[in-house]
Amino acid sequence: IGAYGVSLGGITTVCLAAAEPRVRAAVAVMAGGDLAAVIARSVERECVRLARANGVESPDDAKAVAAFEARARPILQTEPYALAPYVDPRRVLLFSTRRDTSVPTVTQERLWEALGRPERDSLPTGHYSAILYLPWILSRAREFLRRRLGAASN
Repeated sequence: IGAYGVSLGGITTVCLAAAEPRVRAAVAVMAGGDLAAVIARSVERECVRLARANGVESPDDAKAVAAFEARARPILQTEPYALAPYVDPRRVLLFSTRRDTSVPTVTQERLWEALGRPERDSLPTGHYSAILYLPWILSRAREFLRRRLGAASN
């Protein structure tokens, strides 16, 4: 089984790879770990709404962000950062974005580290501008999936 996901789908792909041993290859695009940090620091409307409802008026307010993260972490049931040790890094290809404010770059870096530094391509874009690289991402993902799934069947 191979899995591919973008943004929230990438986060879900990492969780799936941890929970389902039949996943032999996982491609996660712009996936972040530490969901509390994603919510507290994202510019996405729903994340901002949730963060503000919990006392974070700005992601630059380090004290409010830290307090929110401390409250949120224990209640987040599905956390790719915590599940990462259960994923074989040889089965993962990550695509990260270096200027992302939707799934903040720092959370993508944390996930990459937690996963054991799997194969990764880093794009010089933000979240939405990464679409400019879509043909290349799909080509790289296809090659990775073929390589990993082909190796699994031999």
